[in-house]
Amino acid sequence: VTGTEKQHVADDYHTRMHHALESGAAVVNLTPVYNIEVDAGLTICPMLNISQCPTTENFDTDLKVNIYNPLARVRSYIVRLPVTYASYQVTSELGDILNSQLVQIPAQVLTIP
Repeated sequence: VTGTEKQHVADDYHTRMHHALESGAAVVNLTPVYNIEVDAGLTICPMLNISQCPTTENFDTDLKVNIYNPLARVRSYIVRLPVTYASYQVTSELGDILNSQLVQIPAQVLTIP
């Protein structure tokens, strides 16, 4: 969070957003994943804004991703998921092969602790 607010205001906002994410995820049976030790069914990656998602970075064979569209109309989304470098085949729910592209994460992002 950036801006002109005082640090204690930013900290309070962060705390409130964290609690909202945790309680909202629990309502729909999602597990927020912050590290690779979590072994859960459906997960959500709250650190995608800094290109970190242990679920997508450490899967073995198949990874299923659900994209939620909150709008009442059809939308096309570009989905960015952090993965380790390898060869992937992206398919739709019907098994159709979709266009995909691997893009390296910028070095500046990789240095974020």
